[in-house]
Amino acid sequence: MTGATLLAGLAAAAALTAAETWHAQFFHDQDQSSLVILDMKFPTASRGVAVGWMQDKGRRRQVMLASDDGGAGWRIQPLPDAGFGLFFLNDTRGWMVAQGGLWTTPDAGVTWSKSLGRRGLRAVHFVSESRGWVVGFPKLALETTDGGRHWSPVAAAAAPKSTPERSTYEWVEFLGPKRGFLGGWSDPRRSPPRLAPWLDPEAAQRPQWPNLTLLLQTDDAGANWAASEHSLFGRITRLRLFPNGTALTLVEFTEGFQFPTEVNRIDLVGRKSATSFRQKDRVVTDILIARSGLAYLTAVEPLGTLHSLPVPGKLKILRSRNFETWEEMSVDYRATATRAVLAEAPDGQLWAATDTGMILKLMDPTRGAQQGNK
Repeated sequence: MTGATLLAGLAAAAALTAAETWHAQFFHDQDQSSLVILDMKFPTASRGVAVGWMQDKGRRRQVMLASDDGGAGWRIQPLPDAGFGLFFLNDTRGWMVAQGGLWTTPDAGVTWSKSLGRRGLRAVHFVSESRGWVVGFPKLALETTDGGRHWSPVAAAAAPKSTPERSTYEWVEFLGPKRGFLGGWSDPRRSPPRLAPWLDPEAAQRPQWPNLTLLLQTDDAGANWAASEHSLFGRITRLRLFPNGTALTLVEFTEGFQFPTEVNRIDLVGRKSATSFRQKDRVVTDILIARSGLAYLTAVEPLGTLHSLPVPGKLKILRSRNFETWEEMSVDYRATATRAVLAEAPDGQLWAATDTGMILKLMDPTRGAQQGNK
């Protein structure tokens, strides 16, 4: 290879890297103040909503970040509850899972009213204005047919043979209005570790116990659910569905496991599964399957050997076209996190938010904002 050829190759690689970058659009970087963003959604291309909490000089308060100009500007507003999960059915109607229960909004987060006053909720999903589900702890799965005015238990959720006090339904996802999945786990351990992993690293490295994975599936919009249970190392904390019948699951492990996290590709039609991504130095925190068909992961590069240290590491965002090979993308050098989430606006614009107060947008300098439609 000649010097000219090598330089040309390096220039081409640099151009490719620079072409698409996750740029910070908002960064809360103030003395004696911190902002933790736990979830973010874009009900419209111009309207963005993020929830979390802020701590100023030792005082914590729950907040919402809102944008009405496509994420160019964000304002911090108070919230009636400590929200950590968002779901929007359309450009106005949405729900927020919070510490004190479930809240709903008719105007894309401008106003909120309580729909269900119950603690331990983890996720919510609606397929219409009236039909929806909320899940959580202990072994909790509820459904509504009147928009959340009344809730009743999903009978099939009690079928798996697990103790409610050690069981959690963590997520609920639908592929279209009829086919849905509801899942969680049961931890067989009788007592949790006494100390955090970074305070007792030797105990943290002990072998991990297998968990009981809880799974419910429906093909008729929740009229009937089929329940199953499976022994699995780790906890499935995310499931993302693609129209062709492919699903990606995020499995999180304890310190004693070889990998901190693992992303698995599942063929729901052929019922086959394979490992899609895992690295010892990448802690995956969220998955997004974009409308373009591309898959994205947020991950954190841990500091040291313990992946659950409460110290932010470098934010990494990866992309795949085939769910098998993943490329790391260019990310704002200031971006650090212990957890980060992904969001896609209706126009295909891609976003990320961190628990260190940063909101990032995927940009392509050659074409303007990246729309995710390769």
